[in-house]
Amino acid sequence: MKNRIKILVIAFINYSTAFVYRIIGNRNSNRVLVVTPSWEGSLGDEAVLTAITARLAKEGKEVTLIHWGDSNEWNCLKYVSSKISMTHFFQTGGWRDQLRLIFLLPRYNGFYLMGTDMLDGCYADWLTLGMLRITHQAAMTGMRTTLVGFSINTWQNSNCIAALKSMPSSVRFCVRDEVSLERIKNLTGRTSAMLTADMAFLLEPDSNDAVVSNALEWICIQHTNQRIVVGVNINPQLSDGSETFLDSLVTHLSDAMKQLQKTYNEPLSFLLLPHDFRSYNSDVMLLESLFMKLEGLETDSVYFLKNKPSAAGIKAVVQELDVVMTGRMHIAIATLGSQKPLGCLVYQGKFEGLFRHFKLSDQFLLQPGSAMNTNVLFEFLKNLLNHRSFLQQQISDHWEDVKRRSAANL
Repeated sequence: MKNRIKILVIAFINYSTAFVYRIIGNRNSNRVLVVTPSWEGSLGDEAVLTAITARLAKEGKEVTLIHWGDSNEWNCLKYVSSKISMTHFFQTGGWRDQLRLIFLLPRYNGFYLMGTDMLDGCYADWLTLGMLRITHQAAMTGMRTTLVGFSINTWQNSNCIAALKSMPSSVRFCVRDEVSLERIKNLTGRTSAMLTADMAFLLEPDSNDAVVSNALEWICIQHTNQRIVVGVNINPQLSDGSETFLDSLVTHLSDAMKQLQKTYNEPLSFLLLPHDFRSYNSDVMLLESLFMKLEGLETDSVYFLKNKPSAAGIKAVVQELDVVMTGRMHIAIATLGSQKPLGCLVYQGKFEGLFRHFKLSDQFLLQPGSAMNTNVLFEFLKNLLNHRSFLQQQISDHWEDVKRRSAANL
């Protein structure tokens, strides 16, 4: 009975929204709404939000951001005109905010939900369902409504897939890779879903970011000394759930890097590159442990970017590297968007679709379980270095197509 009442209330809100928008909606407005995929903290989220808000502003749009934290969140976004905080949306059921949207939505003529990797419900189904509920309400108005650049995991929450399946047919499903596109079509029957690419491919680098200035200077010195600079990232998502997995990964990786520097036919330097600084999901502690274990390497041949830069600052660093190995999706995107050679430690079936954009071989993808072997990691890194010219050319050959797909989100 309670569930039936909830369904009726949601239906009432949606149809009321459509009615009010039809009466007072401003279809000629240049104002658009962009919904954040999570709370502030992830540089991946920052990358897609920076890219889309900059692009919309360039097209003459006035951007309002819907976010989930207090009113001070996302001040790093330069192209946001105003913000709407829905701090209590998930604590109260969201009814108050959805009623507020009935009279708020008529001021806008476009709605963009940043889908990223959140729409399959893998991380937090309650967050996904709330975001999809707001999107459904916006779509009922008839305004242009888009699920921007999202992927679908190998595992999905059935309630989230049902919510995607029930979206009005007018909603644009912009799926950021071929593998996810196949999954979403099979799961929802949504044949109109279109292949795009991640919005972060359009992120402009920022070499003026004060946090990365020393790193850029260090890279310049390494290149002056004729050294190859390898970017390295590992992160908590690579864990198989055991307490010792990440410790073992750090040990095997440090041993492989030491062996590589001693035996490779060109001098190597390493830049340790975190991309998530949130306390519960941070790369910093792992890379700090790796940094400590690399003390035996040649003097000044390792740099640890410990302080938090902007996402655009990270891209400025990545575009100066010679090759990158990462477990973070948005470091991979920054690398590919800089047309640099890339190898990935993979999880959740995320990277295979990304590689398809550039027709890259799966030999440059490594499962975390396989990384529990120093020799395997050594050979993986060596193979990456040996093929870096080929990889760079392969990425460059497909870059314009990928850039067009990224822009197609809008």
